[in-house]
Amino acid sequence: MDMLRPVYLPILTTLLFSTLVLANGAEYLSKNNEPLWLRNTALSPDGKYLAFTYQSKIFLVDSTGGSATPITNGDFYPHHLVWSSDNKTLAFAAQPYGHDDVFTLEIGTNQITRHTYNSWDDIPASFTNNGQGLLFNTSRVTSHRQDFYNLSRLHFSQLYHIDLKSQRAAVAMTLPAKNAMWNQSTSQLLYNSPHKDQAYRKHQQSFAVPNIWLFDKATNTHTRLTNERIAAEKPVWNSEQNGFFYLSEQSGDFNVWFYDLATSQTKQLTFLKGHPVRDLTADKENNLSFSYKGELYRLNNGAKSPEKIAIQIHNFSPKEQDYWYSRLALDFVPSEQNVEEVLLTSYGDLYAFNTKKSQFKAITQTITEEKDVSYTPDGYGSVYSALRNGVWGIYQSYSTIDKELLSSSIIREESPLLISDKHNLTQPQFSPDGTKLAFVVDGKALHIINFGSSDKHQSESESESESESESESESEKNNIVQQKVNQQENDMIVTEEPPASQEETQVESDIWSGELSDLGKELISAESYIQGIELAFAWSPDSNQLAVNFLTSPHLFQIRVVDVNGNIAHVSENGFDNFAPEWSKDGNILFWQTTQSGERSSDGFAVNSTLTGVFVSNIAKQDFQDSLSFEQTEQDESASPLPQPKYTFNQNSIEYRKAFQLPSSGNYIDAHLSGDDLLVIEETKTPSGEYTTKAFIYNIRTGESHPLFHGYPIAKETYITEDQSYIYLLTDDDIIEISADSGDASYFALSIPINFDRTSRRKAAFDELILQTQEQFYRPDMNGVDWNELSKQYAKFLPHINNDIDLTILLKELAGELNVSHTNANHFVWNQKHTDESAVLGLILNEHVLSEKNNARPLVIAEILPGGPFDREDTKVKPGDRIVAIDGKAVSNLAQLSQALNHKVDEKVIVGFENNSQESWQKKVTAISLQHQADLIDKRWQVLRRDYVLEKSDGKVGYVYLSDMNLANFEHLFAEALGRLKNTEVLILDIRFNRGGWLANTLIQFLTTREVAVLAPSKGKPSSEASSMGWVKPSVTLINAWSYSDASVFGQYYMDLNVGPIIGEPVPGTGTAVKYIQPHTYPDIIYSFPYLPVKKSSGEYYENLELIPDVQVLSHPEDIANGIDTQLDSAIEVALSQVK
Repeated sequence: MDMLRPVYLPILTTLLFSTLVLANGAEYLSKNNEPLWLRNTALSPDGKYLAFTYQSKIFLVDSTGGSATPITNGDFYPHHLVWSSDNKTLAFAAQPYGHDDVFTLEIGTNQITRHTYNSWDDIPASFTNNGQGLLFNTSRVTSHRQDFYNLSRLHFSQLYHIDLKSQRAAVAMTLPAKNAMWNQSTSQLLYNSPHKDQAYRKHQQSFAVPNIWLFDKATNTHTRLTNERIAAEKPVWNSEQNGFFYLSEQSGDFNVWFYDLATSQTKQLTFLKGHPVRDLTADKENNLSFSYKGELYRLNNGAKSPEKIAIQIHNFSPKEQDYWYSRLALDFVPSEQNVEEVLLTSYGDLYAFNTKKSQFKAITQTITEEKDVSYTPDGYGSVYSALRNGVWGIYQSYSTIDKELLSSSIIREESPLLISDKHNLTQPQFSPDGTKLAFVVDGKALHIINFGSSDKHQSESESESESESESESESEKNNIVQQKVNQQENDMIVTEEPPASQEETQVESDIWSGELSDLGKELISAESYIQGIELAFAWSPDSNQLAVNFLTSPHLFQIRVVDVNGNIAHVSENGFDNFAPEWSKDGNILFWQTTQSGERSSDGFAVNSTLTGVFVSNIAKQDFQDSLSFEQTEQDESASPLPQPKYTFNQNSIEYRKAFQLPSSGNYIDAHLSGDDLLVIEETKTPSGEYTTKAFIYNIRTGESHPLFHGYPIAKETYITEDQSYIYLLTDDDIIEISADSGDASYFALSIPINFDRTSRRKAAFDELILQTQEQFYRPDMNGVDWNELSKQYAKFLPHINNDIDLTILLKELAGELNVSHTNANHFVWNQKHTDESAVLGLILNEHVLSEKNNARPLVIAEILPGGPFDREDTKVKPGDRIVAIDGKAVSNLAQLSQALNHKVDEKVIVGFENNSQESWQKKVTAISLQHQADLIDKRWQVLRRDYVLEKSDGKVGYVYLSDMNLANFEHLFAEALGRLKNTEVLILDIRFNRGGWLANTLIQFLTTREVAVLAPSKGKPSSEASSMGWVKPSVTLINAWSYSDASVFGQYYMDLNVGPIIGEPVPGTGTAVKYIQPHTYPDIIYSFPYLPVKKSSGEYYENLELIPDVQVLSHPEDIANGIDTQLDSAIEVALSQVK
């Protein structure tokens, strides 16, 4: 994280001006007065005005169009605009304090009032009581009797009501009821259920989509009105209150529809295509307005088609150009030849850092990314991958002055080294002798190209003269040494022949754009490698071989060696991960990391690795063994040393050539082998939980080791010099240079000048993400959509976006067109100065519980949360008591309570109480965070259901809840099932609301363990060894439409293998692995899409494959409100039927 980066977010004032003062240098962003990306439409009830958002501001315009006026100043991002019935107030959500809160703005005075202070998001839904109250969505603690949706992973799990005059808020519905709106008589409430996947996903037909519901207050019933598998949302009452308008994908794209409550008939009102209709709103005359393709439309009552509203925005905004000094650095490479210089990248640009002068020079200043940085063979230039015009190529930069360090240069020149207009070229690595370049084509094919000369500054005559001289003086010695190497049999390397048409290419100068056949020799073909995982490789010291980190399956890395002619040797052949190959300095040993002898967690996954190595040939092994006696023999100091032999890797008899294996395992960051000394850098964890960096030397001949250093900050990257004299650590703040001999450290602070043009970088980030999606999406057909055309359509909105929230919404809208899971985008706010963090007390108040009491006396305790600050044996506090003060300050509603506890997490607070007898007292406790309280709520959710199942089944059925598919949840399952629940006869595994992870196969193995025999002691109860490793009895699985990703995969595995019955709701297939991308040029956002699918043996994708449970049971809102878990009751019934 970049700790020096400034964020300018002023405190929200109570008065915002509708006129703007233009700053010098301001830019006109809305060309031709035709703004795009107008959203969050809200039509005033009288139909006169239309409110909407654009570039972080709320604008007001005549409902028929015209010149729009901003009524907020753009210092925060407003959304979810809602009018009061008297046309005087506009409610909205905004996050000037770190989380979305509910605000109201008085039209005319522009006075803003904040209404919620909960440090999790609150979103307004609609006004009530003629503008005196407001419904809003939130996530807060509630009673254990109403906790079905009260899990930390569910956002906006409750609907609250707030009285705007008294500021008293209380729960109105313990359901995630979005866009809720009462009718005028407050007898019926319309709302839609949330989308259980990405909210902007389109064209999905499953139980994950939102549906519209009607709540009848008199009968206390909820009725689903729309098709359960077709998305429908944003219901808006018509003026007659006998029906409602809404958005639905019933005809394909989101359009406006009308639902008649008397007849249950629906009618399509708009027929727009290509983009979804968003933000539907209506006035009292049934005139409608909405957003479509980034513009605003109006559909008058009775009209057959909508009309675009012509809006002009004379909106000037300062150019989004930031300049600051950053500590964020990546891709760092210290120079081996010039000890003062380091190359690194920051925000996608390349810099040269003179450590002696503490001076940074920007080598590139582009809006696209440079990466894979290294030095040119002569040590004066840099070579790197760069994204230019949408294609990755290989470039080099030099000073315009011959043999001048980049960090000292004034003017630098970039030139293409190797580019193609049809293929992406990345990861350039020069061979040690500087004559060859290895690189990756399109992310998965390894190529090399031969440049001949290794020195840009060396003339041909100098090169020829030196070559002849060296040839004469070294010829005899080379012949003597190499004769020994040449004695290796011709079949020592097992080869995989490269394509016959591929020939090694000699290149004398810069490489021009061309076909794939022009890009040197292909050593590893694209077809043999899996897309999405970086292909790592390392040159041998003799520049004739490469060790490759080869992904042989989505789960398994192996090591291969390939020579410059394309001959491939298999090095590691085992069922463990083998990765990070390196050569010893003399080339006689190839070593790598392996999980074979590393530690494993209880779910079977490797948690760390060790280092192992092999001699590259029998001759290399013999030379190593002979070297000890050779070193002990007196040598003639005047004699020239023999040249180092060039070893060729031999695959044969590799099992007999083990060079070493590190006896310990760990989280190794880097390693370097020179002679007998293996220098290892490791990430370690202290007893206090802090992660640090240490290093040690391991002698591979004697097995002895000694420490070099420890206790340094975590290193993002490391570098070990060839002679092992220095180790460099790149940390969050510094580059640290450590002497291996003395242990002395020098710190070089990072203060990199960043010139950040946000508008241009947003466009570059967008283009990069589009390209990455196109190249790595799990389906080559992009799930049937024209991705290039869609990307062009959405790209036109970019010039109208000036904030990261709109940018991520744009990306989610675009990715949502793919109609698959795991498409998402989020933004980061760095160092926000005005973030609220309200503490909590672990007390469930009447306001949190849906009952008649929640509008009685304020802040009365309904329950004490187990594990919370007041869950003590000596507590006097009990249900019925009331909170009256915090640290002596009186509080009378939830907002005041949150304000009084703001910034007091983990601090002692004095809570004042009062009971029904008017007795008052105080208690000092340590307030906890909202997340801590949420964890306690999650624990309560599990424990109460476990105990309920045991009680209702008379101890015959056990219950375990898994919130995620991860190690912690597997250990929870293992501990409960084989411990507390070992004597139950059947196990209910509940994966409802499970967010996924990577555990499905492990769970199947655990649940399908079978007994073969038992251990029968002479005294005591016999038991099987199998029962100590897994569940050997029947099981049932409880699942719902929220069971996501690997949870849905597990459900499908469970059904296909006939492990046991499944109870619950149909589950959308979301079986893909996700790819996360945080653009280096614009790290303020992160984007994701599915890149690795799960398929059945028949070839059918798990993605979008709906799982239908054996016993379908839906959770009805009435049951949930009354604390009845019908799905769990059904699971108990089915489980009992499995008891033998």
